[in-house]
Amino acid sequence: MKTLIKLMHISEAAFIELQWRYGVAYANHQWGHSPVFMDQLLQTTAYWRWWRNQFNIRNRALVSLYGLESMQPDSRLVAQSLWYLFADCHNAENIAAFPCNVVMDSILTEIAKNTMHEN
Repeated sequence: MKTLIKLMHISEAAFIELQWRYGVAYANHQWGHSPVFMDQLLQTTAYWRWWRNQFNIRNRALVSLYGLESMQPDSRLVAQSLWYLFADCHNAENIAAFPCNVVMDSILTEIAKNTMHEN
């Protein structure tokens, strides 16, 4: 999301890294009690497709809610405040979304295929 990248004063690569970190944190929050499943889950494209969608939905809501499209990237105070809002928005404990049955079926199918290839 170009608006957030510009206002947060980070590179696109750093933004993608944030997406990955928050995706791992969310998975850990939901399934951290099962390290084996976590390792397998994080290797599936189905999970990451779902997470990218959720991450982008939350980013669009953040931009829309605070009218960030019209803000100028010259203010460090705006950038600092936005970091707090961004972190809160993507905090795993604040996310009520959960992969629907179709997505979970895709994840589990992918894990099963990956497991079969390992054996």
